[in-house]
Amino acid sequence: MPEPVSSEHDMYLRRFLQKRQPRIIGIGRQVVGRTKMGNLIPVHLTVAEGRTTNDHFFTGFLRDIRDATNARKALEAENAMLEGILSSSVDGIIVADENGIILRVNKATLNIFGYELESELVGANVSVLANSAVRRVHDSYIKRYLQTGEKRTVGSAREGIGQKKDG
Repeated sequence: MPEPVSSEHDMYLRRFLQKRQPRIIGIGRQVVGRTKMGNLIPVHLTVAEGRTTNDHFFTGFLRDIRDATNARKALEAENAMLEGILSSSVDGIIVADENGIILRVNKATLNIFGYELESELVGANVSVLANSAVRRVHDSYIKRYLQTGEKRTVGSAREGIGQKKDG
């Protein structure tokens, strides 16, 4: 382990034995390890306490988490890029689940429909943005698409009349 962890190692064990306050022991956490070549790598460390009739010991379990860490960083970068696309688009973008419930909208959607906050739409049925004639049958479009895969409304481009917040 690199500093300061390596010089604090014995202190952690003493504190645990004296006060039974787990800081690492019994609690897994991510730390930095040092390879034989001196490279620092992320590892998940769990230390367990063990006892036999004659001995009291601690066992360290280390898991190399470089792949998981790299995958998380790649996912975070991808999410940041998608967030940039979503927020900079001049077209309205609405993400809804299979029941038509709005999960996410971008700023352009708010501007188009006269809403100020994303929270005004998230959790509502997407049909709230449709005119009253379409609103009544909107959920059937989603159901038909999910059942048949037919791209009549969902999955196709078409013009329609929306309804702004103020009616």
